[in-house]
Amino acid sequence: MANLKTIAEMAGVSTGTASRILNEDQTLSVSSKTREAVITTAANLKYQTPRARKRAALKRDQAMAQGKFGVAVLLADPGAGTSVDPYYAGLRMGLERRCFDLGLNVTATCDLKTLQQSSASGQWGCIVVGKAQEQFLSSAEKFPGPVVFADMEPVEETYDCVLHDLEAAMFHLLDQLKARGYQRPAFIGGKPGISGEGQREHRERAFVEWARRNKCYTAGLVQVDGSTTDLGSELAQKVLAQTPRPDVIVCSTDSMATGAYQAIREAGLSIPEDISVVGYNDNPAAEFLLPSLTSVRLFPSEIGASCVDLLVERMEGQGVAKKVILRTSVSWRGSTAPA
Repeated sequence: MANLKTIAEMAGVSTGTASRILNEDQTLSVSSKTREAVITTAANLKYQTPRARKRAALKRDQAMAQGKFGVAVLLADPGAGTSVDPYYAGLRMGLERRCFDLGLNVTATCDLKTLQQSSASGQWGCIVVGKAQEQFLSSAEKFPGPVVFADMEPVEETYDCVLHDLEAAMFHLLDQLKARGYQRPAFIGGKPGISGEGQREHRERAFVEWARRNKCYTAGLVQVDGSTTDLGSELAQKVLAQTPRPDVIVCSTDSMATGAYQAIREAGLSIPEDISVVGYNDNPAAEFLLPSLTSVRLFPSEIGASCVDLLVERMEGQGVAKKVILRTSVSWRGSTAPA
């Protein structure tokens, strides 16, 4: 396969000059003869710049998708809180942007009947978002098109899905907190989206497992109920009442962390001098809290876009179920004491 170095050598120019010519850099001052030599050499060797390959791939996807099928998005019932959660707003934005890029029609609903009516008018794929999984699986046979689960791994292994490994993210976070000297972590979070005896949400399950393994588990330092700011404040009050007090509160969302800030201040304590706080999602507002919030960075927009790409693959005939896992990172800020 031809590369930039080969083209530069054959055209008698430097690699940098060849790159700038092929990337249409109008600020480059070279003769028309040199420019033509590089372009002709690249054409003869069938070379495309990364930018050109990306444009060609997008045009190919658009040609395939235009008028061929649409994307129906099944959301959880508004009562589940996903309709106002910044995380799910970001997920939908990434999904809808990718649909727009590919020329796909997209419709969102919380009602299975509406979903089935949408699919009846043509070829549609479905993206099931978060806690809508249980609702969808109860009537999955009524939807004829391909299905991808966003932000959750389905029980049925025949479906594609895109998600973060929240358990691995929690293990990684707690290992880093331990390395920074924290010895008594607490956790506040929500309940699992799928009902079942003894079920725990991924972050809670990982926290409990890690705490037990590191001999610092105390039942009172794990409080779960919901993911709102108000519940964050209520649950933080409960862990602050424990003796001895935790030295860091890990919150399952940034919204809960905001509530924890309120509870800590009402208790007459300072962040991070008396106690530290860590959130999840790394919403844009996290860095504007006082002090700025340390948070596990997630990528909801990329989940949405990747779900659309998997649907496109399915419509092209790809038959193997895929699970795409996005990595996470920690944005360290002022709500945790420096190492």
